[in-house]
Amino acid sequence: MRLGAIACGLIALGYVYRLTRAIGGDRRQALAAVLLGCALPAFFLSGLLMTPDAPLVAAWAAGLYYLQRALVAGQSRAWLGVGVAFGVGLLAKYPIVLLAAAAGGFLLSDAVARRWLARPHPYLAVLLALALFSPVLIWNAQHDWASFAFQGSRRMQQTFEFSTHLLVGHVLVLLFPTGALAAWGIASRSAWRAQAVTEARNRRLLLWSAAVPFGVFAVFSLFNYPHFHWTGPAYIGLLPLLAATLTVPAMPGDRLRRLLDRLWRPTVYLLAAGYTVAATYIVFGLPGVPYP
Repeated sequence: MRLGAIACGLIALGYVYRLTRAIGGDRRQALAAVLLGCALPAFFLSGLLMTPDAPLVAAWAAGLYYLQRALVAGQSRAWLGVGVAFGVGLLAKYPIVLLAAAAGGFLLSDAVARRWLARPHPYLAVLLALALFSPVLIWNAQHDWASFAFQGSRRMQQTFEFSTHLLVGHVLVLLFPTGALAAWGIASRSAWRAQAVTEARNRRLLLWSAAVPFGVFAVFSLFNYPHFHWTGPAYIGLLPLLAATLTVPAMPGDRLRRLLDRLWRPTVYLLAAGYTVAATYIVFGLPGVPYP
Protein backbone atom coordinates (compact mmCIF):
# COMPACT_ATOMS: atom_id res chain seq x y z
CA MET A 1 0.00 0.00 0.00
CA ARG A 2 2.77 2.45 0.84
CA LEU A 3 4.37 1.99 -2.57
CA GLY A 4 1.57 4.12 -3.98
CA ALA A 5 2.39 6.92 -1.55
CA ILE A 6 6.08 6.69 -2.45
CA ALA A 7 5.25 6.81 -6.17
CA CYS A 8 3.02 9.85 -5.65
CA GLY A 9 5.76 11.50 -3.61
CA LEU A 10 8.32 10.95 -6.36
CA ILE A 11 5.94 12.40 -8.95
CA ALA A 12 5.36 15.45 -6.76
CA LEU A 13 9.09 15.96 -6.22
CA GLY A 14 9.72 15.64 -9.95
CA TYR A 15 7.25 18.40 -10.68
CA VAL A 16 8.63 20.56 -7.86
CA TYR A 17 12.05 20.27 -9.51
CA ARG A 18 10.63 21.16 -12.92
CA LEU A 19 8.64 24.05 -11.48
CA THR A 20 11.69 25.51 -9.78
CA ARG A 21 13.68 25.33 -13.01
CA ALA A 22 10.74 26.76 -14.97
CA ILE A 23 10.57 29.91 -12.83
CA GLY A 24 14.25 30.58 -13.38
CA GLY A 25 15.90 28.66 -10.57
CA ASP A 26 19.21 26.95 -11.27
CA ARG A 27 19.87 23.26 -10.66
CA ARG A 28 21.10 23.95 -7.12
CA GLN A 29 17.91 25.78 -6.19
CA ALA A 30 15.76 23.06 -7.77
CA LEU A 31 17.56 20.37 -5.77
CA ALA A 32 17.12 22.47 -2.63
CA ALA A 33 13.36 22.58 -3.32
CA VAL A 34 13.36 18.79 -3.63
CA LEU A 35 15.34 18.51 -0.40
CA LEU A 36 12.76 20.61 1.43
CA GLY A 37 10.01 18.53 -0.15
CA CYS A 38 11.63 15.48 1.44
CA ALA A 39 12.45 17.07 4.78
CA LEU A 40 9.53 19.29 5.79
CA PRO A 41 6.80 17.35 7.65
CA ALA A 42 4.05 18.69 5.36
CA PHE A 43 5.42 16.64 2.47
CA PHE A 44 7.27 13.84 4.25
CA LEU A 45 4.05 12.57 5.81
CA SER A 46 2.06 12.61 2.56
CA GLY A 47 4.81 10.63 0.86
CA LEU A 48 4.84 8.05 3.66
CA LEU A 49 1.15 7.26 4.22
CA MET A 50 -1.18 6.10 1.44
CA THR A 51 -4.13 8.40 1.97
CA PRO A 52 -6.03 10.54 -0.58
CA ASP A 53 -3.57 13.31 0.25
CA ALA A 54 -0.72 11.47 -1.52
CA PRO A 55 -2.24 11.62 -5.04
CA LEU A 56 -3.64 15.08 -4.23
CA VAL A 57 -0.13 16.40 -3.56
CA ALA A 58 1.17 14.83 -6.78
CA ALA A 59 -1.70 16.28 -8.82
CA TRP A 60 -1.33 19.68 -7.13
CA ALA A 61 2.38 19.85 -7.96
CA ALA A 62 1.71 18.80 -11.55
CA GLY A 63 -1.17 21.24 -11.90
CA LEU A 64 0.91 24.13 -10.57
CA TYR A 65 3.75 23.32 -12.95
CA TYR A 66 1.46 23.22 -15.98
CA LEU A 67 -0.31 26.40 -14.85
CA GLN A 68 3.05 28.15 -14.80
CA ARG A 69 3.82 26.85 -18.27
CA ALA A 70 0.44 28.04 -19.55
CA LEU A 71 -0.19 31.31 -17.69
CA VAL A 72 3.36 32.64 -17.44
CA ALA A 73 5.35 30.89 -20.17
CA GLY A 74 2.40 31.07 -22.61
CA GLN A 75 2.57 27.46 -23.80
CA SER A 76 -0.83 26.47 -25.18
CA ARG A 77 -0.08 22.74 -25.02
CA ALA A 78 0.39 23.03 -21.24
CA TRP A 79 -3.39 23.34 -20.86
CA LEU A 80 -3.63 19.63 -21.64
CA GLY A 81 -1.46 18.95 -18.58
CA VAL A 82 -3.61 21.34 -16.54
CA GLY A 83 -6.76 19.42 -17.47
CA VAL A 84 -5.26 16.01 -16.69
CA ALA A 85 -3.71 17.17 -13.40
CA PHE A 86 -6.93 18.72 -12.15
CA GLY A 87 -9.01 15.75 -13.28
CA VAL A 88 -6.76 13.33 -11.40
CA GLY A 89 -6.67 15.70 -8.44
CA LEU A 90 -10.47 15.78 -8.24
CA LEU A 91 -10.53 11.99 -8.27
CA ALA A 92 -8.13 12.05 -5.32
CA LYS A 93 -9.59 14.83 -3.17
CA TYR A 94 -11.82 17.82 -3.80
CA PRO A 95 -9.60 20.56 -2.24
CA ILE A 96 -7.69 20.84 -5.52
CA VAL A 97 -10.48 23.23 -6.51
CA LEU A 98 -8.68 25.72 -4.25
CA LEU A 99 -5.72 25.62 -6.64
CA ALA A 100 -8.17 26.27 -9.47
CA ALA A 101 -9.50 29.27 -7.54
CA ALA A 102 -5.94 30.52 -7.04
CA ALA A 103 -5.25 30.13 -10.76
CA GLY A 104 -8.42 32.05 -11.51
CA GLY A 105 -7.35 34.85 -9.19
CA PHE A 106 -3.97 35.09 -10.88
CA LEU A 107 -5.51 34.93 -14.34
CA LEU A 108 -7.92 37.79 -13.60
CA SER A 109 -5.27 39.94 -11.91
CA ASP A 110 -2.55 39.48 -14.53
CA ALA A 111 -2.94 41.45 -17.75
CA VAL A 112 -0.93 39.02 -19.85
CA ALA A 113 -2.67 35.92 -18.50
CA ARG A 114 -6.11 37.45 -19.11
CA ARG A 115 -5.54 37.02 -22.83
CA TRP A 116 -6.24 33.32 -22.35
CA LEU A 117 -9.87 34.16 -21.56
CA ALA A 118 -10.41 34.88 -25.25
CA ARG A 119 -8.91 31.54 -26.31
CA PRO A 120 -10.44 28.05 -26.08
CA HIS A 121 -7.59 26.33 -24.24
CA PRO A 122 -8.62 27.05 -20.60
CA TYR A 123 -12.19 25.99 -21.28
CA LEU A 124 -11.07 22.78 -22.96
CA ALA A 125 -8.87 22.08 -19.92
CA VAL A 126 -11.93 22.47 -17.67
CA LEU A 127 -13.92 20.08 -19.87
CA LEU A 128 -11.08 17.54 -19.79
CA ALA A 129 -10.87 17.73 -15.99
CA LEU A 130 -14.64 17.27 -15.70
CA ALA A 131 -14.53 14.32 -18.11
CA LEU A 132 -11.94 12.58 -15.94
CA PHE A 133 -14.00 13.45 -12.86
CA SER A 134 -17.29 12.31 -14.43
CA PRO A 135 -17.40 8.84 -12.75
CA VAL A 136 -17.53 10.59 -9.37
CA LEU A 137 -20.22 12.98 -10.60
CA ILE A 138 -22.31 10.10 -11.91
CA TRP A 139 -21.97 8.13 -8.68
CA ASN A 140 -22.92 11.18 -6.60
CA ALA A 141 -25.95 11.86 -8.78
CA GLN A 142 -27.10 8.32 -8.05
CA HIS A 143 -26.47 8.59 -4.29
CA ASP A 144 -27.93 11.96 -3.26
CA TRP A 145 -24.59 13.76 -3.75
CA ALA A 146 -23.24 12.02 -0.65
CA SER A 147 -19.56 12.91 -0.95
CA PHE A 148 -20.30 16.56 -1.75
CA ALA A 149 -22.60 16.78 1.26
CA PHE A 150 -19.87 15.30 3.45
CA GLN A 151 -17.33 17.86 2.25
CA GLY A 152 -19.74 20.78 2.34
CA SER A 153 -22.84 21.29 4.43
CA ARG A 154 -22.13 18.53 6.95
CA ARG A 155 -18.82 20.11 7.94
CA MET A 156 -20.57 23.45 8.38
CA GLN A 157 -23.14 21.87 10.70
CA GLN A 158 -20.52 21.00 13.30
CA THR A 159 -20.42 22.86 16.61
CA PHE A 160 -18.92 26.37 16.56
CA GLU A 161 -15.27 26.17 17.62
CA PHE A 162 -12.73 28.97 17.24
CA SER A 163 -9.54 27.21 16.14
CA THR A 164 -7.28 29.76 14.46
CA HIS A 165 -4.65 29.22 17.13
CA LEU A 166 -4.63 25.52 16.20
CA LEU A 167 -4.17 26.41 12.53
CA VAL A 168 -1.09 28.44 13.47
CA GLY A 169 0.19 25.44 15.41
CA HIS A 170 -0.38 23.23 12.38
CA VAL A 171 1.73 25.59 10.26
CA LEU A 172 4.57 25.47 12.77
CA VAL A 173 4.51 21.67 12.70
CA LEU A 174 4.03 21.19 8.95
CA LEU A 175 6.64 23.76 7.91
CA PHE A 176 8.71 23.52 11.11
CA PRO A 177 9.49 26.89 12.75
CA THR A 178 12.32 27.55 10.29
CA GLY A 179 10.07 27.03 7.27
CA ALA A 180 7.30 29.09 8.85
CA LEU A 181 9.75 31.93 9.49
CA ALA A 182 10.99 31.75 5.90
CA ALA A 183 7.41 31.74 4.58
CA TRP A 184 6.62 34.81 6.67
CA GLY A 185 9.65 36.53 5.19
CA ILE A 186 8.63 35.59 1.66
CA ALA A 187 5.16 37.03 2.21
CA SER A 188 6.50 40.39 3.40
CA ARG A 189 7.26 43.07 0.83
CA SER A 190 10.62 43.96 2.33
CA ALA A 191 11.78 40.36 2.11
CA TRP A 192 10.71 40.22 -1.53
CA ARG A 193 13.03 43.10 -2.31
CA ALA A 194 15.82 41.25 -0.50
CA GLN A 195 15.41 38.04 -2.51
CA ALA A 196 16.06 37.86 -6.25
CA VAL A 197 14.01 34.69 -6.72
CA THR A 198 12.58 35.21 -10.21
CA GLU A 199 10.53 37.69 -12.15
CA ALA A 200 7.34 39.10 -10.64
CA ARG A 201 4.69 37.11 -12.51
CA ASN A 202 6.09 33.77 -11.41
CA ARG A 203 6.25 34.96 -7.82
CA ARG A 204 2.66 36.16 -7.91
CA LEU A 205 1.43 32.84 -9.30
CA LEU A 206 3.20 30.89 -6.57
CA LEU A 207 1.91 33.22 -3.87
CA TRP A 208 -1.64 32.96 -5.22
CA SER A 209 -1.34 29.17 -5.07
CA ALA A 210 -0.47 29.34 -1.38
CA ALA A 211 -2.53 32.32 -0.23
CA VAL A 212 -5.94 31.25 -1.54
CA PRO A 213 -6.13 27.78 0.07
CA PHE A 214 -4.51 28.98 3.28
CA GLY A 215 -6.88 31.94 3.40
CA VAL A 216 -9.90 29.66 2.99
CA PHE A 217 -8.78 27.45 5.85
CA ALA A 218 -7.93 30.48 7.98
CA VAL A 219 -11.50 31.75 7.60
CA PHE A 220 -12.83 28.25 8.28
CA SER A 221 -10.78 28.10 11.48
CA LEU A 222 -12.62 31.12 12.86
CA PHE A 223 -15.69 28.97 13.51
CA ASN A 224 -14.65 25.35 13.01
CA TYR A 225 -11.77 22.94 13.51
CA PRO A 226 -9.32 22.68 10.55
CA HIS A 227 -7.79 19.24 10.25
CA PHE A 228 -4.05 19.02 10.75
CA HIS A 229 -3.14 18.10 7.17
CA TRP A 230 -5.52 20.31 5.20
CA THR A 231 -3.07 23.12 4.45
CA GLY A 232 -0.27 20.77 3.32
CA PRO A 233 -0.73 21.14 -0.48
CA ALA A 234 -0.85 24.93 -0.15
CA TYR A 235 2.86 24.94 0.66
CA ILE A 236 3.91 23.27 -2.60
CA GLY A 237 4.06 26.63 -4.35
CA LEU A 238 6.31 27.95 -1.60
CA LEU A 239 8.96 25.26 -2.05
CA PRO A 240 10.84 27.02 -4.90
CA LEU A 241 10.75 30.26 -2.91
CA LEU A 242 11.85 28.59 0.31
CA ALA A 243 14.65 26.94 -1.64
CA ALA A 244 15.90 30.37 -2.66
CA THR A 245 16.50 31.16 1.01
CA LEU A 246 18.97 28.27 1.01
CA THR A 247 20.75 29.04 -2.24
CA VAL A 248 20.45 32.74 -3.14
CA PRO A 249 22.99 34.88 -1.22
CA ALA A 250 21.47 37.28 1.29
CA MET A 251 21.66 40.99 0.53
CA PRO A 252 23.62 43.21 2.93
CA GLY A 253 21.58 44.17 5.96
CA ASP A 254 18.98 41.41 5.52
CA ARG A 255 18.90 40.05 9.07
CA LEU A 256 16.13 37.55 8.42
CA ARG A 257 18.03 35.91 5.59
CA ARG A 258 21.19 35.72 7.66
CA LEU A 259 19.22 34.07 10.44
CA LEU A 260 17.75 31.55 7.98
CA ASP A 261 21.22 30.82 6.65
CA ARG A 262 22.17 29.71 10.15
CA LEU A 263 18.98 27.76 10.80
CA TRP A 264 18.32 25.71 7.66
CA ARG A 265 21.17 23.22 7.91
CA PRO A 266 20.55 22.18 11.55
CA THR A 267 16.82 22.11 10.77
CA VAL A 268 17.29 19.55 7.99
CA TYR A 269 19.65 17.48 10.16
CA LEU A 270 17.22 17.58 13.09
CA LEU A 271 14.26 16.51 10.94
CA ALA A 272 16.26 13.68 9.34
CA ALA A 273 17.32 12.44 12.77
CA GLY A 274 13.75 12.65 14.03
CA TYR A 275 12.41 10.64 11.09
CA THR A 276 15.12 8.03 11.60
CA VAL A 277 14.29 7.61 15.29
CA ALA A 278 10.55 7.46 14.55
CA ALA A 279 11.01 4.85 11.81
CA THR A 280 13.27 2.77 14.05
CA TYR A 281 10.69 2.90 16.82
CA ILE A 282 7.85 1.87 14.50
CA VAL A 283 9.73 -1.03 12.90
CA PHE A 284 11.99 -2.33 15.67
CA GLY A 285 10.98 -0.47 18.80
CA LEU A 286 13.27 1.41 21.17
CA PRO A 287 14.69 0.10 24.46
CA GLY A 288 12.56 1.21 27.38
CA VAL A 289 9.94 2.88 25.16
CA PRO A 290 6.77 0.76 24.99
CA TYR A 291 4.30 0.98 22.13
CA PRO A 292 1.16 2.95 23.03
